[in-house]
Amino acid sequence: MQFTTQRTMHGSWRHMACLVLAMWAGTVIGQPVIVDLGVLPGWTGSVARALSSDGTTVVGWGHTPNGERAFRWTQTGGMHDLGTFPGGVLSLAFDTNVDGSVVVGHSRLGEIDFAFRWTEIGGMENLGTLPDIGTGSIAVSVSHDGTVLAGFANTPIGARACQWTREYGWQNLGVLPGGAYSTGRGISADGQIVTGTGGVPLGGINRQHAFRWTAVTGMQDIHESNFESSTVNDVSGNGQVLVGSWIAVDEVTRAFRWTTEGGLQSLGLLPGDSGSTASAATHGGTVILGQATIGSSMNQRALYWDSETGLRDLRQHLESLGADLTGWELHTAQDISRYGTVITGSGTFEGRARAYLVRGLPPVDICEADYNVDARVDVLDFLDFIDDFAACDQQVAPCGSFGNPDINGDTIIDILDFLDFFDAFGQGC
Repeated sequence: MQFTTQRTMHGSWRHMACLVLAMWAGTVIGQPVIVDLGVLPGWTGSVARALSSDGTTVVGWGHTPNGERAFRWTQTGGMHDLGTFPGGVLSLAFDTNVDGSVVVGHSRLGEIDFAFRWTEIGGMENLGTLPDIGTGSIAVSVSHDGTVLAGFANTPIGARACQWTREYGWQNLGVLPGGAYSTGRGISADGQIVTGTGGVPLGGINRQHAFRWTAVTGMQDIHESNFESSTVNDVSGNGQVLVGSWIAVDEVTRAFRWTTEGGLQSLGLLPGDSGSTASAATHGGTVILGQATIGSSMNQRALYWDSETGLRDLRQHLESLGADLTGWELHTAQDISRYGTVITGSGTFEGRARAYLVRGLPPVDICEADYNVDARVDVLDFLDFIDDFAACDQQVAPCGSFGNPDINGDTIIDILDFLDFFDAFGQGC
């Protein structure tokens, strides 16, 4: 009886949470809404850099008369200044974990940048640098659970891509064969894959080569021989898709998508654009964001790519879904939530530099094991599915309080759905 009472209370709480999630992301699907993230008093503008996988938290920095200041924005609390190290002169936030509870970036002390890891309880923690040879550090990406960071450390012999954990501190990931430097830029959701860029001498010039690193394979050069250079900006949550930019012999920069099976795929250019780069991808890599340079100007426009329709102007894509973008110019699209329903980037609103958030886009790459769609696979998904399956067994979909137990999509809820869910839950997506 005690177990039943606890589950009922849990079920009611989860049902309310799902309703809140629907209000945030579900009820406006097909009619995206743009949100001005604003600025804090005394700030002249804001820049969005990253978005939590669940779509609730944005991090970046604001422009102030005394330099940039890292911020964290949430849908419930608005924008919060993360400050600097004691005596610091600036700070920049580059990434956040699955639910926005951990923020990483760097703060400057004197003329040296040091990586930070921020939490609400611990505040901004200085992570130091590589033992013996490091002269500074920058944290660029963080795993979903917030325990593994990727970035780089500055050294007298050039930057070195690094991985940080509480147990081991900064670990040098090395350089590509013959390389002069390396920088870590992206990390997979589980923290096992780090991506970035390394400098490889060629004809007396350090050419940038994109790389993918794991503890088993080490640093792998994914650069292709017909490129002048290649740069990785991010990796999908599942670690299978790398995104960035490459330069061909025509000296034009183009966005790319790379997979182990298909190699590099150029995402091309829109008419009138002189260059493009990809900045982020959904967990499964089927939707990619980026930005393009327009003609010979320095003006930018945000880009949206998916595997079905290819490259599009993000503004045109959002307006085709019914979004009202009056007063907005979307210059960059920096990050996207796990299932693609929320986007963040930077632009101008009525001529003022502003970070923005767009919510309510159609979902993609849905993970069957993430039953309550909170961007995490955990015991709550298991319990919620069991509740719904017990209530809906042998019924016709739709049915269920927390999700849709018709996992295989045949409209009948039966033992096959039960087995499919357990398979997906075991794999963890």
